[in-house]
Amino acid sequence: MKKLLTLLLTLCLVVLSAFSLVACGEHEHTAKTEWSKDATHHWHACEVDGCTTQLDKAEHSYTQGVCACGAQDANYQPNNGTPTKAELATAYKSVATGCWNQFGAGTVVTTSLNALPSDLPETDLEEKDTPAGIKIAKADAATMFSLIYMIGEYYENDNFVISDGVVTVPLTAVNMGPTPVAGTMSMKPTLDKANNNVKLEMVMYLPEVQEMEIKAYYNFDIDFDFTSNTLIGFNLVMVQDYTASGSTNTTFQQEKMTSDGKYFWLKSEISSEYQTIALQIREQFYTQMESAEVLTGNFDTEFNNYLTNGNAAYEGVMNS
Repeated sequence: MKKLLTLLLTLCLVVLSAFSLVACGEHEHTAKTEWSKDATHHWHACEVDGCTTQLDKAEHSYTQGVCACGAQDANYQPNNGTPTKAELATAYKSVATGCWNQFGAGTVVTTSLNALPSDLPETDLEEKDTPAGIKIAKADAATMFSLIYMIGEYYENDNFVISDGVVTVPLTAVNMGPTPVAGTMSMKPTLDKANNNVKLEMVMYLPEVQEMEIKAYYNFDIDFDFTSNTLIGFNLVMVQDYTASGSTNTTFQQEKMTSDGKYFWLKSEISSEYQTIALQIREQFYTQMESAEVLTGNFDTEFNNYLTNGNAAYEGVMNS
């Protein structure tokens, strides 16, 4: 009897196995090696012609945008360590708002080169060591950090791109005179969040502002603690050309805050050594601008916000 029960159990297992390998009771399924797939699933087809059974069917599971079956995720964007536009926008806006708060501006928002600026002669800078002098230095710095916030807003613009080089955008300023002023902004923002550093080189070109042509070069080098949202120090160099009636007047300006919290400003009398180095730095950027990626689209809101935020930042510090 024991042998009979064992035999019957064995026969049952054989029948069950055979049933699992037969489709329509006609053949044993043998899976093809390659995967078949559609937009959402993959499976192994049966080698028998006419058999539509889908073996090992499962939803796609992606690793770095690719499924084991070979399907690719259409929405996958490789990172490769490069921040996304959203991350860049947040970073630049955090730097600006963190610095505004540190300068005393409060809530403001109403809506790489070898020759760094730090190579400029320190003898042309004077320390601001009086309360009034420090307040003015902070107010002017807060105004200029509105450009950093503008970069963050640019990264939120669908027409803006992430680039290792210079990008140029069109702009129309609506609050720089009685009529709108058209121009361009060329910029190269560089974020090194791991080392708490932000760099920004840019040229603002406005060919006609109340019968004057303006071409302004800015070079930021900012050390910023992204963990505590605290400004460690910064250096800003500005070279501005004002052309009217065929004559050009070039002005130089430098603002600096050192890691010990001291503020420095460019002296009224500027040495020829300073001017030479500042112009060399600017010329290097002009060379990079020749191969700039020119973007199309509307970038007016961000620029006009910069003008509004700059005024609010200055007033916020002076009234603090």
